Amino acid sequence: MLSVFKKKGRTGTRAAVARDGGIAAVAVITNEGDRPTLRSQYFPVPEKNEDWGDSDAFDSDELGLSKAEFTRVLDPGTYQLQLVETPKVPPEEMRQALGFRVRDYIDFPLEEAVVDYLELPPHANAPNKGIAYAVIARKDEVEGEANATRDIGFHNLAAVDIPETALRNIAALLPNEDQGVAFLHFTNDIGYLTITRGGKVHLIRQIATGRQVFLENADDEFFINERAAGIALEVQRSLDYYESHYDYRPISELYLGPGAGLEVLPKALNENLGLSVLPVDLNELFTIETLIDEREQGICLIPAGAALQSAADSDELDAQSVNLIEKPHALPIGSFPIRFQLQAIAAMLVLMVGLAMFASGRVSALDDDIAIAKQQESDATERLSTLRAKLDEVIGEKSWEEQLADALTELKQRQDVLALVQGPALGETEGFARHLRAMSRQDTDGIWLTFIGLSGDGKDTRIEGRALKAEHVPMYVQNLTDELPFENQRFQQFEIDNTPDAKTQSLFFAMDSRPLEMLGGGK
Repeated sequence: MLSVFKKKGRTGTRAAVARDGGIAAVAVITNEGDRPTLRSQYFPVPEKNEDWGDSDAFDSDELGLSKAEFTRVLDPGTYQLQLVETPKVPPEEMRQALGFRVRDYIDFPLEEAVVDYLELPPHANAPNKGIAYAVIARKDEVEGEANATRDIGFHNLAAVDIPETALRNIAALLPNEDQGVAFLHFTNDIGYLTITRGGKVHLIRQIATGRQVFLENADDEFFINERAAGIALEVQRSLDYYESHYDYRPISELYLGPGAGLEVLPKALNENLGLSVLPVDLNELFTIETLIDEREQGICLIPAGAALQSAADSDELDAQSVNLIEKPHALPIGSFPIRFQLQAIAAMLVLMVGLAMFASGRVSALDDDIAIAKQQESDATERLSTLRAKLDEVIGEKSWEEQLADALTELKQRQDVLALVQGPALGETEGFARHLRAMSRQDTDGIWLTFIGLSGDGKDTRIEGRALKAEHVPMYVQNLTDELPFENQRFQQFEIDNTPDAKTQSLFFAMDSRPLEMLGGGK
C-alpha cells in the first residue's frame, strides 16, 4: 500500500484540466492534516486542434468548482524544455534573460514566445552554478489553450502548467520521496520520467513512446520486450546522471503510473533495470467517493498533480512552479531590460575613455620619438662637421667634392649602423634583441649554441652549436624558422659532424643562411 498524503495542506479547492485521449477535469480538495479528496470527470473529444466539445459535458457543481481556480496543463509538443545555466540576474528579470539565452533553440521569433523556468538543485560538482529547465512555448498557442479551457466553462483560469511539474506533485505523495523517487508515467502519446527528492525535481526526461503504442501491440511480445528494453536504457542513463551529478545513494525503486495496460511492462523493466517496479494507484493516494479504474487513473493523473500545485502547502513545490501565463509586471520576453541597457551604455563609455587614454599615450610616445630623431639628426650633423675637419687634415690633396663624397659615404655607414641598433621603426631600440629573444625561446633539450653570427641588416644568420643527438637539430631549425625574425630566412648551408666529441659525446653542427658561393666555397 502506498502512503497517504504526507504533507499538511491548507484547506481549499484547486482544479486542473488536461487532454489525454480525451478531456479530464480534476478537483482536489484539501483539509489540513487529512488525505486530499479527488473528484474527476472525463469524456472523449476529437483529435487535437479540433473543438473540445460541448461545455455542458462538465458539471462544475458536481465537481465543486464554481469558485475554484483552474490550471490548464499543456499538451506534449506545444512547448519545449531546454536545460540551461541560469544567468546571475534578479528573479524578476530571469524570464527575459533566459529568453535571450534559448532563442537559438527555437524556430520562431523570441517576441512570439513565452518563457518560464524550473530551477533545479545545484549539482554536487558545481554547487555555485545555477541550473534550470527553461520552458518555452508560442504565445499564441498558450492563449489558444487558455481560451479553449474557458470555452468549456472553466473561466477562472489561473495558470498554464506542464505535465512534468504535475508529475512532480504526485511523486511528492509517494513513500521514501525524501530519499529520491523515480517516477515513470505514459500518456496516450508520450512517456515522462521524473526523478525527485525532497519535493524537488532533479531530472526530467521525455520518452518517445505512449501507452497507445503498447495497447496497439499488446499481443506482440517481441515488440513489447524490445520497446521495454529501450525504455529501460533511458531510465538507466537518467539514474546514472542523477547519481553522478547529485552524489546521492542509488535509487532502488521505480514507480510506474497507471494506464499503460500491460502486465509485461513492469516485468520487462524489472528484468532490464534490476529495480523494484511499483504501481501507482490514485485510489490509495486520494480520498475518492467512487473508485476509478486504471485506465481513467492514467488519464486523470496529470491534472490531479497539477491541481495539487497550490493545494499542497509546500515551499519546495512552489519554488519549482511553472506558469506560462505572462505575469502583468514582467517585461515582454522580446524586450531588453533597462538595467542591461544601462550596463551596455556604461561599458561603451568605459571603452571610449580607455581608447582616448590609449590614443593620448600613443601621441605622447610619438612626440618623444620625434624629439629623439631630431637630437640624433643634430648629433649626426655635428659629427659630420668634425669629420670634414679631420678629412681636410688627412686628405688635403683631394677636391672638396671628393672629400664630401667620402664623408657622406662614411656618414651613411654610421647611420646604417645606428639604424640597425635602433631597429627598423622610428624610435625602436631593440636592435638584435628580437633575434636573441627568439633564439632564447627555443629551449630544446640536448641542444646548445656556441656561436651566433648576425649580419648588419639582420637578414643573414650563422649559428654553430652542439647536439647530443643528430635528430634534435632539424627540430630546432624548424622551431627557429617559425619565429618572426627568422620566418623569411632559409638556411642555405647545413653542416653536422657525425663523430661525437670524446669529452661531451656531442655532435658539432652549423647552419648559415648565405649560399656557399658567397663564402668563397662555390666553383
